[in-house]
Amino acid sequence: MKLSTYHKMLGHEVVFYKGDLKQFVIERIANKCIDEFYKIDENIN
Repeated sequence: MKLSTYHKMLGHEVVFYKGDLKQFVIERIANKCIDEFYKIDENIN
């Protein structure tokens, strides 16, 4: 069994990424923050 399949079966989110890890983490955090802002106030543009 592949490692990614194992974690998917456990319900974890699996993302494959190739590139700068710091940029990847910043983008993920920023996207999660934006999603939370939309949940708080849907009038945000």
